[in-house]
Amino acid sequence: MGKYKLKLRLIMDDEQKASIIYRAIMPDIRAKQKRSETAVMQKGNNIEIKIDACDAIALRASFNSVARHIALARDIIERFKCSKNFKKEVLG
Repeated sequence: MGKYKLKLRLIMDDEQKASIIYRAIMPDIRAKQKRSETAVMQKGNNIEIKIDACDAIALRASFNSVARHIALARDIIERFKCSKNFKKEVLG
């Protein structure tokens, strides 16, 4: 797409937290953007983010969006003390 690229790897405490965050941010990341493309992958306890943008402003905007989504998901996990039984507790 463009000449501005960002590759970032976030290392989470464990694979479950990475999975929760990955699933929480994916619906918003999949939305198409005109000036940038964002790909997010989970590999074990890592979340890998790749942003390809046509200009620096689009790159910064895409990164800020992803960072806000990740921060929100992480805050929710911490606030509600999600444990390994998180799915079981939420689903009943």
